[in-house]
Amino acid sequence: MGTTADKLLYLQDTKSAIKDAIVAKGVTVPTGTTFRDYATKIGEITTGGGGSEIADAWVRPTEWLDIPDSIDGVQKVSILNAVFDTDSEFVAFICQGAYAVDWGDGVVEDFAANVKAEHKYDYSDIDLNSDTVANFGYKQCIITITPQSGQNLTTIILNQYHSTIGISASYDLTSGFLDIRINGLSCTTLSIGTASSGGSTNYVKHSMLEQCLIGELGTTSLSYLFYDCYVLQSVSIKDTSNITSFNSIFYGY
Repeated sequence: MGTTADKLLYLQDTKSAIKDAIVAKGVTVPTGTTFRDYATKIGEITTGGGGSEIADAWVRPTEWLDIPDSIDGVQKVSILNAVFDTDSEFVAFICQGAYAVDWGDGVVEDFAANVKAEHKYDYSDIDLNSDTVANFGYKQCIITITPQSGQNLTTIILNQYHSTIGISASYDLTSGFLDIRINGLSCTTLSIGTASSGGSTNYVKHSMLEQCLIGELGTTSLSYLFYDCYVLQSVSIKDTSNITSFNSIFYGY
């Protein structure tokens, strides 16, 4: 998951780059302006002739590994994960029923239903991709979650802490998740962001997550789905016709 310092440094660099872009368009961004208020500042950008100018759309970094789009009828979660040069590159999540995980570093494991999948990455592993090191300072891999034969992914919970670290008020756990694809028609429980209570001592924050594409889902609620996903730039949900609750879906953003 990387140290908090590593992940927050990345977040601060992203915030600074957006601020510089806004200022370059002639809009003042005072010291102390919150990240959330940057949207208002972007809205203040105008052309010299007084007409409005639309800010450039977010573009997925070309150095990121490609993730195949969700395919109808396929139960699968794909996660682009950043791995930093630290000794705390932990990842953990829970699914129901029995599932398999390809960690993207040559390790593939099976897990029983509702058993927490846990993994630690080694930055020196030659199976990790290095295309992003020069520009972003991290290596990358794709984590793939699929149901075992005859099973369905009815629960997908991606905000879990690793037991090596444990729950402690002294930790502000942050994942290296950058981009997520989810397709699970049988999934009736989906958790990505922290809990609605905002308990960072119990849940991992995805403060590097920039994109999430969701295909088929069985759940009726997306409440708090992206809680504390601070730098989220692009979200696509194929079909929301069965969703009855969007309560605070972007809370903390």
